[in-house]
Amino acid sequence: MIYRALIAVVFCASFSTLAEADYLCRSGYKPLSAQQQDMHIRATAAMRAALLPPPAGWAMYPPTVSPNIGQLCGDFKSAGLQFSTSVTYVMRPNMETVRRARAAQNVERAEILALEKIPAEPQARIDEMNAAASARRQEGRELARAGDSAGAKNKTAEYEALGVKIRKIRADHRESIQAQSSAVRAKYRAEIELMNHTQISLELVGNGLETSSRSAQEGVERIQFGPNGKVQVTDRVMRVVATLEGRGTNGVAGREIVKGLIDRRRIEALVNGTLPSIEESNAAIAQQETAIAALETAAREQQKTLDNEERQARQTRSASASSPQSGGATAANPGSTEAPATAPTTAPSATAPTSAAPAAKPANDTAKDVKDAANKLRGLFGR
Repeated sequence: MIYRALIAVVFCASFSTLAEADYLCRSGYKPLSAQQQDMHIRATAAMRAALLPPPAGWAMYPPTVSPNIGQLCGDFKSAGLQFSTSVTYVMRPNMETVRRARAAQNVERAEILALEKIPAEPQARIDEMNAAASARRQEGRELARAGDSAGAKNKTAEYEALGVKIRKIRADHRESIQAQSSAVRAKYRAEIELMNHTQISLELVGNGLETSSRSAQEGVERIQFGPNGKVQVTDRVMRVVATLEGRGTNGVAGREIVKGLIDRRRIEALVNGTLPSIEESNAAIAQQETAIAALETAAREQQKTLDNEERQARQTRSASASSPQSGGATAANPGSTEAPATAPTTAPSATAPTSAAPAAKPANDTAKDVKDAANKLRGLFGR
């Protein structure tokens, strides 16, 4: 369960707050009491249990946790002893959105092809000048081999003049379609945005800094549970501060949904003095992990279906492009001679990265881990 992760972070949690890192403590350190350690571990577990699974179509990374079971510096009378848990939620586009976006992109590829194709009359002039240019080039080579450098130079000049005229026709055509082309490209980019994922990060910090004391940041929202107060608290949860940040097209909408995924009942109980048992939190965390696994399975199945559909669509387009009736035309990229790549829709895996919390352990194992960790910590500091 989560407490394997708790032990992994013990050895970097020796100071009461992040602000105290690398600080020379003048009044000396004292270890947290067994009661204080128990409070931090149970409170951190309760905060993780308060991270509800997202709705269908979303993904959720396994939360990470950082309890504080280290030491306390007597210099910091107003610094709260913090502990935290964090998680990343991923909002994925649904299958119908991806299908509609891909279908629209196919239409836009065809529009680009039609726009970039030079009309028959100027194309006929280009073909005629290409043929004349090829003839001039060959004539220039023959004159050069015959030793007539002046004649070869004249043919080269004629060849280059024809190239200038050809490029002018092509440039004039590009300029004539610029406005239409830009509009289609904008639609194409909009379809890509529809297929992108949005990530929402959520962090819960026990005894965190008051929201009123923190400067506003664009795209970041903070919610405070519990009162303000600057007196150092080591044996209870005075407040919990939630920080939400959205990255992606639907960041604002995603934040609103994720706010509803904070189990406010659990958080408010914490700041009101009710500290649940490890067993109670572990039960909720087990349900959370089951939901994470189910979301991951659903994401893989959806992606498999979409990948198969795209593969079949590419095969169909390829067969159509290579058929005699099509004349061998292929879809062109608005910005190059290549077909624009379909935006990737692979959902970020909800599998935990190396720093993420592993599966939860039974409560009896938890108590032993906490005791062992505290003993190790005391050994490190000669206590």
